Amino acid sequence: MSLFTYQGAPPVRCPLQPATAPRGFDARDYQARAVASVGLCLSENPSTLLVMPTGTGKTVVIAHTIRAHCKKRALVLAHRQELIEQNARTIEAVLGEPCGIEMADKHTDLPGLDKPRVVVASKDSLHEKRLARLDPREFGLVVTDECHHAVARTYGRVYEHFRSVPHLGVTATPDRLDEEALGQVFASVAMVYEIADAIRDGWLVPVRAHTVFVKELQLASVGTTAGDLNQGELAEQMEAERVLHEVAASITREADGRRAIIFTVSVRQAARLAEILNDYEPDSARFVCGETPRERRAFDLAEHRAGRYRFCCNVGVLTEGYDDPGCSMIVMARPTKSRALFAQCLGRGTRPLPGVVDGLTDAAARRSAIAASAKPCLTVMDFTGNCGRHKLVTPADVLGGAYPDADIDAASAMMLDGETDVAEALEKARAQRESVDHEAQQTIKELRASRARVVALAKYVLSEEDLFDGAANIPGRERGWAVGKAPTESQIDTLERAGFARTDIEQMSRNECSRLIGRVITRRMAGLCTLKQARLLERFGYTDAANMTFEQARRLIDQRPGGRR
Repeated sequence: MSLFTYQGAPPVRCPLQPATAPRGFDARDYQARAVASVGLCLSENPSTLLVMPTGTGKTVVIAHTIRAHCKKRALVLAHRQELIEQNARTIEAVLGEPCGIEMADKHTDLPGLDKPRVVVASKDSLHEKRLARLDPREFGLVVTDECHHAVARTYGRVYEHFRSVPHLGVTATPDRLDEEALGQVFASVAMVYEIADAIRDGWLVPVRAHTVFVKELQLASVGTTAGDLNQGELAEQMEAERVLHEVAASITREADGRRAIIFTVSVRQAARLAEILNDYEPDSARFVCGETPRERRAFDLAEHRAGRYRFCCNVGVLTEGYDDPGCSMIVMARPTKSRALFAQCLGRGTRPLPGVVDGLTDAAARRSAIAASAKPCLTVMDFTGNCGRHKLVTPADVLGGAYPDADIDAASAMMLDGETDVAEALEKARAQRESVDHEAQQTIKELRASRARVVALAKYVLSEEDLFDGAANIPGRERGWAVGKAPTESQIDTLERAGFARTDIEQMSRNECSRLIGRVITRRMAGLCTLKQARLLERFGYTDAANMTFEQARRLIDQRPGGRR
């Protein structure tokens, strides 16, 4: 039997009870849903993908997944030293046991040493000899952190070695160009929790954005390499003196006393931009890069977090694995075509201040607490110029994962007029499009009518929420890993066991099935009754069965003659 075999009967309470983890690492509601969904998907598929934004505790979910579902050893892969060390610290805190690290001069599974249950490893360190020490038969789970990198060939030898071990991939926001490729690596999608979802739920701060047009910036002359702007040619544009001065003037004008992390494309740009910022405001800026000595970099970053200077220019060293909740401004002084890159950079500033949302169980209360805090939002500045054929990524692309491109483009245009709430801009763009697009409205109505039977069956799962309201009101794009794909057999089996008719399930798309399974899991986590229980109780005359708990429904069914099924 697989370690991930689904046990069937829904628990009345969340399986991740507070007593299972040290204080501060209890699973939040969406984290518990993610753990349950991962377990369900890996009980029926060799691999699954989990998408969660920066700042929502991906490593906490990894640790709780290991605790809840993996009875053997676990291997967690990452591609950078900072991520490896950060993952090891968090997993140790959640599980209450030390992790082994396989990287550079750190080794596990050496003769005479105890084997750690969890190994956190650099995928580049796992060459043939090191892999040979890790017996795949001892492992029950392989996790790839930042798995949008998983399509690289360098991961292939590791996956081949552990080909019989269940595989979980976790990423913040996959680039749209990566989505189809990720669909080739992962057999299922456990959950997609967008940054916009986390903002709505009050776990991350709202994002306000302003795109600045730089007249001297001639991006039309920059080529494309590996899906993004050619770094050498882009650096030449961003290092131009007039561009640097216009960028610096805009930053100092808009910063309004806030601390900012500034992302640049080259060391020369970072150094010169810091120099010009200091001309505008003395002792306000420093820069760090990969060549900065480790001790000096740690000192400068600590000084920035302490507020001793405001503008930290960096070249690629703060993109992943760096946390600074006190930062309330992100500056993208490096135009990009990569949604994943922009999302990673933006994620450095989306966390609320420490303690602001802790202990609050209501989304509205969390949003109110953030609004009343010293960091009510994150301001994002990005720069554009004469783009020519290029389609640059903006904050609307990052928050607009569920919106069609037309709405994202319209929202991005609003940001050229001044600082704009990104979520509000996306909704405004959607409303404007729908007000004039009568044909689209008719298509939506026809779509909803054709799915009437599925909706009728789904009402027990969703209670007061219509399953297709979100899909109809925001007709977003399908993720690249599921475009044009029918439901998988495991999705069909899961929903059939939940009480849905196979003929209805087969009319749905893979994405719709994924969302419906998520709703089933949400009800199970909340301890609500199953669809089968609700149907049976409805035949007994109980009209409010959908709102009953699993235990209430079970007792009522047991009391009826012939009720137990």
